[in-house]
This record gives sequence, structure tokens and C-alpha cells, in this order.
Amino acid sequence: MRQSRFDGRVAVVTGGSNGIGRAITEALAAEGARVVICDLADSGYFSGNPAVVTVTGDVADRGLADRVIGEAVSRWGRADVLVNDAASYPNGTLLEMQADAWDRVFRVNVTGAFMMTQAFARYRVGQAAPGAADAAPGAGPDGGPGAAVVSISTGSARNPRPGGAAYSASKAAVETMSKVFAMELGPHGIRVNVVSPGYIDVREWSDAYPDRAPDELRAALVRSIPLGRAGDPRDIAEAVLFLASDAAANITGTVLEVDGGSNAGRYSLAAHGAVTAGGQADIPIIETRDVSRHFSAGRAATGRARVTLKAVDGVSLAIRRGETLALVGETGSGKTTFGRLLLGLYRPTSGDILYQGQSILDRKGQAARAVRRQIQGVFQDPYSSLNPTMTVGQSLAEVLKVHRVVGRQDRAQKVAELLETVGLSPAQASRRPLAFSGGERQRVGIARALAVSPDIVIADEPLSALDVSIQAQVLNLMIRLQEERGLTYLFVTHDLDVARHISQRTAVLYLGRVVEYAPTTSIFEQPLHPYTQALVRAAPRLTTERKTVKPALTGDIPNAIDRPRGCHFHPRCPLVMPVCKEVEPQLRQLSPTQSVACHLHDPDTLAAAAG
Repeated sequence: MRQSRFDGRVAVVTGGSNGIGRAITEALAAEGARVVICDLADSGYFSGNPAVVTVTGDVADRGLADRVIGEAVSRWGRADVLVNDAASYPNGTLLEMQADAWDRVFRVNVTGAFMMTQAFARYRVGQAAPGAADAAPGAGPDGGPGAAVVSISTGSARNPRPGGAAYSASKAAVETMSKVFAMELGPHGIRVNVVSPGYIDVREWSDAYPDRAPDELRAALVRSIPLGRAGDPRDIAEAVLFLASDAAANITGTVLEVDGGSNAGRYSLAAHGAVTAGGQADIPIIETRDVSRHFSAGRAATGRARVTLKAVDGVSLAIRRGETLALVGETGSGKTTFGRLLLGLYRPTSGDILYQGQSILDRKGQAARAVRRQIQGVFQDPYSSLNPTMTVGQSLAEVLKVHRVVGRQDRAQKVAELLETVGLSPAQASRRPLAFSGGERQRVGIARALAVSPDIVIADEPLSALDVSIQAQVLNLMIRLQEERGLTYLFVTHDLDVARHISQRTAVLYLGRVVEYAPTTSIFEQPLHPYTQALVRAAPRLTTERKTVKPALTGDIPNAIDRPRGCHFHPRCPLVMPVCKEVEPQLRQLSPTQSVACHLHDPDTLAAAAG
């Protein structure tokens, strides 16, 4: 029988006995934990459940924290996990709000979280004292890292609804406070993290809790629901359980953002690598397996047979959640075609494309339907990619309408948010693309891609049509958005310096095939393939020396219809061997992180040549 993640452990959950707190408590109990849930009133939902005890009280009251922790210890002998979910939702605009309403938000959301965390930490540290029952404050019953504090943080700095300012300020305070607690409590074996759900979709709450009528939910929550990405309570609960479990033993001081709605069940943690629900950190978010795309180029000169252009030929790549993979190569190497295959604009001639482990080539399948929103593109020419007869506001609203992101009455507000996100003014929504500079148009293109809250952005040469001064601004914008939203990028470029600045891994493409695939640092420090070496040497460098520079690469890229026999690069390679003209090298993995398709790095070929 499979052992649950929280067998034998005891958790304390504050607030939300009819909402997020209920989902977290249910999830913990289902995973074997004993739970004490504290809220202003007993909803009665857990009555009769021997694994859950309800304590009524206000977390802002002094003494309640010690009482709740004491209840857990007296009943089950320990307290291993604390989840701070209690929150106050204020009413009133800035002109209407009373000072005590503002104070109430901070007493519950911030001071309450402080007092609960302090009481929990004092108990855990006290257990480490000589003669105490537990030998280490961070250890669970099985010796694992069982001491964890997870706080729920919501709110939006752009929230125009009543009470938004107070709620957003408390959100920032909780996140900052938790990072400080993480540093202070780390030496005592206590991890402290935050889950930030963003926008809460009332309709999904109704689906999760059918015993509560939508009108009741709306009355209780809608007045001050923050804007942002949707977060189903069950998804939030799964994120909390991940941070509280042994799977996150090395994660502390982090704010984990949860996606919901069409992204249900997934969350991003870019600072700590690829993380997906259920702990499936090893499954790429998107992967191609031996993908090819061939185009018919008419008949040959004799008129007897059709000729084929192999734009992409047997490419296998995987991108992990939250990372940037740069795809580099000369013009005509197949980079744009590969990006369009991932976007679904082309259908592969052969091979497979997987999104989170499921094939998306069946256009009627569930995975294919879901991926239409989750993979978006930013294109090379920011002018031709926008409809010149529509204002940018209309272009963005069209995306929101087609994908049913928000209702008609909320579209103008959402368009304004998207423009602000990419550094443009909402007042510019009424302008047509012709009135924007190239950099501003590209920002609009990025805003359009972000409109549906995608997981993956395919950026096809997004900087090549821009001035150098503008390129840096757009590049920094994309990096900031990735950090804030946990985006995954496929960044197509011919500029290796750009790839070095933005990507973690790089794939080098030549005539439709990957010739080298490695971490970006390795590509620059120790390139293995002669073509990669030439690209690195060709990158411009600032120098005060005046000298004649030998061309890094001679000749042009061959015709993709009539590719050279053997290694396609051999007519231009300075290190060509006889075998290169006859045998095509296969992509060989030289280390867990670096692969190359070159006979110079094939031990069998070198041994045969030496013999």
C-alpha cells in the first residue's frame, strides 16, 4: 500500500473553513495528516471526521495562536505543518474606508500570520531543547523535513475594487515577512514559503463546493476578489501540500504562483527549476520526438519526380517548465518552421509533439484543445503580425473574446492591464499599429500573447526588426515577465549574444537538424561542433585592437532541397574528414547535459580512422 505524503503528521490551518482552508484541510487529511482548522465560526463541514478538529476564534486575538498549537499537541502529540490562510476582505474606497477597516486587514492578514508563525516556531524550537521528545525541530516522524510554514498570499496592486489597496499592501507584507522568517528559522529546520493564487474564479468555487450556492459565494467574496490569474481552491491546496511535503525539502523563502482555470492543477516556481503538480519535475512541459516537416517544392528538372525540401528533419528537443531554450542558426536552418510546428501552424510530416507528456497531434483530443491557449507566439515583424485596420485595443479584445478570457464588460479593463504589463499606457489602446514605433508594436505583440495566460511563448526572432537600443528594452521586458509569470520560452534567434543573455540551454540547428544541444554556458565556454564554434567566433565583440579578422565561416548554407551527402556541414567545415563526406553523424550524448552530431566526437569513427 502506498504511503501518503503526510502519514503521522499534524497540521494547523487557519481561516477559510468554507473556501481555500477547507480544500487544504481536505487534501491534508486525504494524505494521512491530522488537522486542526481554526476559523471565526465552525462551518460544521468536518463534523464527524476524526482526522479534523475545528477551533473557533479570531487569529488577530492574542493568545489564540498558542491555544491552537496547544490543541494540536494535546490531541496528537505534535505540530509539523502550519498553513496561514486567514484573511480579511475590507470594503470601501479610499475616500470611504474607515481607519479601523484598514487596521483590521493588517491585524488578520499580517499580525495574525505573524503570531501563528511565532507560536509554531517556538513550539518546534522548544522540542529541540535537551530532553525534549523530538531530537530535531525540522524532522518529521520518519526523520524527513516535516516542519513547514506556508502562507496564502492574494491581492493585486492594480485592484480597482473596494478595499484593494489594503489587501494588496497586506499581500506584499506577508510575502516580505515570510522571506525574513525563512532566513531566521532556517537554522532551526523550519521552512517558510508563500503560495500566491492570484484571481479566484467564483464559478470554479461553485464547482468545487456544490453545497454552497453561487450567490452565497459571490456575496462573501466578489466584493474584493483580486485581479490576476485564476486559482481553483483545489489547485491552491495541491501547491500548499507540495511546499509542505518532503518533495520541497530544499525550498524556502519562495513565493509560488498558482495557475488555475484552463491551467488547473499546475503552478510555476521558476527560481527552483521545473515543478508541476504531483511532483512530476522530470516531465518536460513540451517535447518533440523525431519531428520532421517536409515541403513539396514542385517537380525536378526532368519532370519525373517531385523534389522535397526538408525544413525540419528528425528534431528531438525537450523544454522544462520555467526555462528558456534558445534555438540558434543561420537563416534557412529551419528555426522558424520548428517554432510554427509547436504553435500548430504546421503539422509535422512525421514524429510527435507532446505537451506535459501527452501528444497534441490529434486535433480533436483533449490535450490538443488545451494547448491552443497554452502555447502562444511573438513574431519577428511586429507590424505585419498586427491588423493595420484595427486599433491595438480591438486586437487585444479580440483575443479575449475568442478565448473567452473575460466577459464583454471586463474586456476594456483587461486590455488596459495588458498594456500596462508591457510598459504601454492604456490611453494608447485607441491607436492603430501605424502610430506605434517598432518597439511599441512588439510590446503589443507580447501583450497579445499574454492575454490568455499561456504556459509557453514561442518567440520567433522578436528582436531582429528592432533598433539595438530598443532590443535591450524588449529583451529585459521578456525576462521580467518570465520571472513574474513563470513562463517557458522557446527563443528563436540568430544572435548568440542574445541567446547567452536570456537562455539556460541552447540548441544549434543546421539545415533542419540539431548539431549541438547543451547548456548555454557550455555552448560559449566549450563549443564542440565546428559550426557552433564558427557561430561563437562570429559574434561581435568590443575591442581596441585593430587587426584583420579571419572569417569565422566561409561559403553559404547549402540548398535545403539538394543537401550534401554525409554530414551536411562538410563543404564548409575546416576539420572535414573523409568519413564526413559519406556518413551522416547522429546526435550523440557526450554527457548528461551535452549532445553533439559530429564525427570528431564519435569514438568509433576516430578509432576506425586511426586504425
